[in-house]
Amino acid sequence: MQVTSLEELKQIAKKANGEVIEIPGFDDMSVLNVKVKRVSLTDLVQCDVLPNILLLEIQKILDKKQKGHEMKGKEYERAVKNLEQFTEIVYKQALIEPSVGDFESVGLELNKVQKSMIAEYAIGDTSRLERFRAFRESLKNNSTSKEL
Repeated sequence: MQVTSLEELKQIAKKANGEVIEIPGFDDMSVLNVKVKRVSLTDLVQCDVLPNILLLEIQKILDKKQKGHEMKGKEYERAVKNLEQFTEIVYKQALIEPSVGDFESVGLELNKVQKSMIAEYAIGDTSRLERFRAFRESLKNNSTSKEL
């Protein structure tokens, strides 16, 4: 086993200070490049930023979804409310630049899709970002083929 090198530490530090990701913009064809950081849900709970009870509710929702349980009625409404609250907390902790305040200062608010993509990235789920990138590439390829 080797000791972690200084170069590896620099790479870790660089990622810890945030990465630029692409999320959908405010119209169909635009994108926003935002700098975000990964967040630790454990740290958010320990610092009282994320209520532990909310984290437990989110875990129940994900367990039910994974088992194929379909939520209906009040259970579904409660799940949506909890997911929205969770997303709001996590995206605000993860977004570095432009900041939430930057968006507010120009009269913009990120929509649910934008917020959820940031939150998903922040907790380590990049699947939706990857699908978005693939979609953007397919649009670029289609426009290139039409120009020929």
